[in-house]
Amino acid sequence: MVIYIDILIAVNLIINYLLLSAVKHIVKAEGGKWRMPLSAAFGAAYSLVILLPPFSFLFSSFLKLSISAVMIAIAFRKTTFKIYLKRFICFYIISAVFGGGMYILYFFFGSAIMEIGNGITYLKISAPVLVLFAGGIYFFLRLLQRFFFRSASEKEILRIRITKNGKKTELFGLCDNGNRLYDRMENLPVIVCSKRAVETIIGEREKEFFGGNISLLKPPYKLVPFNSVGGKGLLPAFSPDKTEVFKNGEWKTHSRVTAAVYNENLGDYDCILPKNFCEDDDL
Repeated sequence: MVIYIDILIAVNLIINYLLLSAVKHIVKAEGGKWRMPLSAAFGAAYSLVILLPPFSFLFSSFLKLSISAVMIAIAFRKTTFKIYLKRFICFYIISAVFGGGMYILYFFFGSAIMEIGNGITYLKISAPVLVLFAGGIYFFLRLLQRFFFRSASEKEILRIRITKNGKKTELFGLCDNGNRLYDRMENLPVIVCSKRAVETIIGEREKEFFGGNISLLKPPYKLVPFNSVGGKGLLPAFSPDKTEVFKNGEWKTHSRVTAAVYNENLGDYDCILPKNFCEDDDL
């Protein structure tokens, strides 16, 4: 078969970028200005393996998994392993649905419009058709997000940096519209942090207090009342010296907040953020 390298690279570059864009919107992954284009280009370069002698199925599968893992690492900023895994799985689910559509085209039209080698698809299309093809993919992925991943897209993950007593810790926080916890004494919104995530900036003497022994309360620490489906109670809390949020490629100092400490794990995240903390107007 005759393969035009420019068409091969262009098609795979567009497909990769649109797939990564879908992942970004679905799981609210954070990527820099050049990260996704660079990742898409890396994946497009891999498409050149179609020119090599046929690989075994197992080797081809291993290679594709490895390339995909690197693409996700390049495309989005660092995070916890669980969140990275979610991004990776989301990428493969979307790719599998898209691949299913490509297989249907191949089933009906065969080698008249595409060739497949070493797991890489080569489309025999002209430049105008390429533009229409890219638009069709984008429309398809937006529909997929709207009908199947709508609830997931309502979540937003932010990188947070808290400073206390000259010590800093970086956290991954989940914006939660349901977090209406408020420090009524100082009239401040509250970030709920897991004890594990902030224990490096808590003094040794205070660890028992933040571990749940509220009888050890003493200034400047405090208690924040909470009420949830599981019951109500008091959370030990402190006022950070500085709170920063990473947005649009830079760290921005946030207005004052109170940090409450929860003694259990918060799942995939280090902290839960109030809605107003995630809005640009509050920075």
